[in-house]
Amino acid sequence: MSTFARLYLNNTADRHIQKLNRTLKKLGYPVQVYDGIYYGPFPSPSHLEHYAKWLTEDPEGQNEVKHFSRPVTSKFLQTFHWNEIGCFFLTLNNISESDIQECQILFNYAFANPQLFNWSRSNSQQQLLQQYGFSFSEGKPTQPQLHISF
Repeated sequence: MSTFARLYLNNTADRHIQKLNRTLKKLGYPVQVYDGIYYGPFPSPSHLEHYAKWLTEDPEGQNEVKHFSRPVTSKFLQTFHWNEIGCFFLTLNNISESDIQECQILFNYAFANPQLFNWSRSNSQQQLLQQYGFSFSEGKPTQPQLHISF
């Protein structure tokens, strides 16, 4: 059975998510930019629309996930839990050291800016993350104790 970390944003408006993904890119989180759209840790409506269009119309995209019926829609892509708008999703089991280093940027930002996140829906407690190799500096803000789902 896998253990997951999830971070939900309070504001899931496309503009807000794109701005946050740009901020995380500036902090060193690996965010890709395609046609001006930031493919960051938080899926946005424009990200999924762009990705659906690429899967449907681009010859390279058509070779990806060939078992998907075409046309692919953003609504269909949202049926996968890792594509939920405004939600960062991470499988913690067998996480690599490089993934930990990348995600550390995101979690440090989240704990330093708790007002941006919906902690009642998120399950990313520092204690849980520390069990999987994440570390947090003394004095970093912590979020309220949360229900952990497995």
